[in-house]
Amino acid sequence: MRRLSPALLGAAAVLLTTAATQPPPAPIRIDQAGFETSGSKIAILPSTQGTPLAWTLSDARGKIVAAGKTIPVGPDAASGESVHRIDFGSFRTPGTGYRLHVGATASHPFVIADRPFAPVATAAMAFFYQQRSGVPILPAFVERSDLARPAGHAPDVATCFAGRDQKGVKWPGCDYKIDATGGWYDAGDHGKYVVNGGVSTWTLLDLHERLAAFGDAKAFADGRLALPERTNGKDDLLDEARVEVAFLLATQIPDGTRLAIAPD
Repeated sequence: MRRLSPALLGAAAVLLTTAATQPPPAPIRIDQAGFETSGSKIAILPSTQGTPLAWTLSDARGKIVAAGKTIPVGPDAASGESVHRIDFGSFRTPGTGYRLHVGATASHPFVIADRPFAPVATAAMAFFYQQRSGVPILPAFVERSDLARPAGHAPDVATCFAGRDQKGVKWPGCDYKIDATGGWYDAGDHGKYVVNGGVSTWTLLDLHERLAAFGDAKAFADGRLALPERTNGKDDLLDEARVEVAFLLATQIPDGTRLAIAPD
């Protein structure tokens, strides 16, 4: 069975959590996380009208702060609807409680901010902590008390298989054990895999380097995430990546060890 990596599961968890807490869709579709102050801002209006429609943007007090005309797009194959685009990217005043209006229809309130997606990134990173193996997941570091739990698979010690497998191949076993306690669970089956874990670890380390290259090295500075290590003076993203790196190092066989299938 193919399993999702923690990174993909983290994204799925964010989407499911967000979907469960959001109100039903409004007639005017927006980005539920908000819009960047200096970025593009596009909303979608389902409509079969073939001509542009007037739209307005109001602030939290109901004052109209921008206005324009929709752009008819026509049938959208993905949604099965006929739609218009509302482009209000020229409006660049940060704030909360903004709403778009077309006639009697309105969007849900939304924010315009310099970093509107930061809470989404924080929520996605929180999933990694909740997937930790071998340590208790503490109430102080999760959003809900039911997400806390005792340590699982502590300790998690294994040795080599000895005997014949299902195909009749004889394995000799070995004279050592590996303490693989820790790392991340890959999914709900509580498996831990070096490939999926390795890819996810690389993703976090690559993100750390890219953030620095783009001038945002402190995006996950110490204390940004809800982690037990949040006051150790180290970048929180690196703290989380270190959990899986330690597991990967622990799973290596001792130096000088040779593995072989014993002949019959």
